[in-house]
Amino acid sequence: MDNSSQEKEVGRREHYLALTLTSLALALLITKQVDGTDLWWNLNSGLWMLEHHQILLKDYWSFTAFGSDWLNASWLFQVWMAIAYRVGDAWGLLALKYLFTWLALLFLVAASAGKGRFGAFLLAFLLLLPLIYGNLYIRPLIFEFAAISFMVWVSQRPFDKLIALATLLVLIGWANCHGSAIVGAVAMAIQAALAPWPSEKGRRVPLLFATLFLISPFLSPLGFQVLDLLLAHEGSNAKNIYIVEWIRQKTFPPLLWLPFLAVTTGTLLKRLRLSPAEVFLLLFFLFFSTRSQRFELEFAVLLLRPLTVIIGEALGYLQDRGTAYPRLVTALLITGHLFIYQEQIGGLALFQPTGWPIYGPSYPSVTTDMAKSISDSLGRPLRVINKYDFGGYIPFRTQGAVQVMVDGRTPTVFPETFLVLSYREDPHLLDRLRDRYNADAVMLHLRSAGLLHGSGLWTLVGYDPVSVLYLRSDLARNLNLPRIEYNPASYSNQANDRLMTNIAATEQLLRFSRSNSLALNHLALFKSASAKSGTEWDEVHGLLRLADQANPRDGFARATLAFFLAQAASTKERNALERFLTALPPPKDLIYDIPTNNDLTYAAVLIDAGMSDIAKGYLYPAQPERRMALDALAETWRQRTLVELNLGRLTAAAQSLEMARLLYPAEDEHHQQLDGLAKSLRKR
Repeated sequence: MDNSSQEKEVGRREHYLALTLTSLALALLITKQVDGTDLWWNLNSGLWMLEHHQILLKDYWSFTAFGSDWLNASWLFQVWMAIAYRVGDAWGLLALKYLFTWLALLFLVAASAGKGRFGAFLLAFLLLLPLIYGNLYIRPLIFEFAAISFMVWVSQRPFDKLIALATLLVLIGWANCHGSAIVGAVAMAIQAALAPWPSEKGRRVPLLFATLFLISPFLSPLGFQVLDLLLAHEGSNAKNIYIVEWIRQKTFPPLLWLPFLAVTTGTLLKRLRLSPAEVFLLLFFLFFSTRSQRFELEFAVLLLRPLTVIIGEALGYLQDRGTAYPRLVTALLITGHLFIYQEQIGGLALFQPTGWPIYGPSYPSVTTDMAKSISDSLGRPLRVINKYDFGGYIPFRTQGAVQVMVDGRTPTVFPETFLVLSYREDPHLLDRLRDRYNADAVMLHLRSAGLLHGSGLWTLVGYDPVSVLYLRSDLARNLNLPRIEYNPASYSNQANDRLMTNIAATEQLLRFSRSNSLALNHLALFKSASAKSGTEWDEVHGLLRLADQANPRDGFARATLAFFLAQAASTKERNALERFLTALPPPKDLIYDIPTNNDLTYAAVLIDAGMSDIAKGYLYPAQPERRMALDALAETWRQRTLVELNLGRLTAAAQSLEMARLLYPAEDEHHQQLDGLAKSLRKR
């Protein structure tokens, strides 16, 4: 091998290595925790197929459609999910998700980053990142992501029989993973018919493969019924209203129309060449992405390669015009983009230390386990009227012992009327559904906790940070379950005549799960209402620490603990101050349901301790709702005056002092303190 051949071989190896490392790194960047409401019924179906050794084409998870036919176009991907789950549990699912994400990006980088365009590709990828990242859930759609990326790569190469066979296999796999395979089949049939085939002299082979591509979507257990599936979705007149990802777009996102405008302009100016498959796919997904955000992922993926070419051409133009450092320009553009979107980049799952591999707080684990326990006690499946998003998770976690009313397989299994029914807001409708289907329980989102409060037909027997579980009152009495008479969606530590009853019911609920952070929070607050001795307060603090450990994302437990410790720290006892500072949550973690009185309590202790720079963060929070709530309080402006004085910001101190004078009533005793602050200000 001569030197030039060796150099070419080394160059190829370096190029392939760069492709692999770039795609691996970007896949790591955009892979997020296992999440998504459709995950669970897909996984549950795959596990059923592994156990029964047959393709699942009927419903076995609900009491409203039990035994009815199901057009299951995703059986193959469901089996892959089940295998991954059996091998590695939730980490196996995450690995499967990463694998398809990496394959998709590998094909996209290979199709886009030739001729030294890695910098241009990275910039294009960052521009489209929010639209790609926000739609990557572990469900059959992620196979579509990889398949479309493969089509983009194939469309940039001359066709031959080997590539055509690989394309046919991918299309058949796609047909058994997602109904959208028809779109890919048409695109690749157009590509096969119109693209060059250097190895073939006639058109017989290209037309043969084009025909095979068109047939491939029907090579699945559904056969031509896949058309019924697509027509059912397209004919839906409710999912576009009631399911978030299908809601029609009011405005087309700038992150899509600006790149599309650039690609269209580049094509018209003949600076960019689109393959026949790309033209078809771009036009198809342009139409549907303007109608629904559900198709943003596909359209963004299809824009990635041509946008890379446009950016590469622009950078090449700069180089031709004598710009000394085109790579420096690329680096500056990438750096500028990262700086502008640093909050979004920092919000990527990769940079979040908790919640791996599965985003647990999204699911009603405690109430589902309680429902399973009730089902075991009854010796039969429990029929639960459920929130739509919980429909897949409940049968998965209970192995079918709890049957649901509806899940994400609407409208292929369940009628769309289940989406329209306002049973989440109408207690009388829940009563009628109970009679219609002989339902046993209701599981709704936590914010609906008070919906059935005081109903004689239903008893609140359980809750967790996500959901509430109501059971028919006759069953609740017979099974000796907790009878929860307070609203778990709102916190209170006020002493009342129901205090001991509430404590007993909450302690009974915690016997089902000691990791129920919401119940731990409530129990701590109830016990704080009557706590007097140090031992009693230690118990309260211990409960709040357990809640914080069970759900670090909650923030309420830690904020409440810091609030109680702040009261002790105000005594100037050193150990008390250290305990307070250890528990003190960052200002950004104070979520909407934490009282703004906490901010003022924290700030007061910090100011007294000579930490005005830290106190400022609690008096000027970044969250708009908290900031507006604090701005309306006179005490906020008094404390801001102190902080600004201590930090030497005299103009800001004077403005805060004036606001405090305006907000405190004329007879309020705080005016004496304000007079003292005014004197201090004049001395400065």
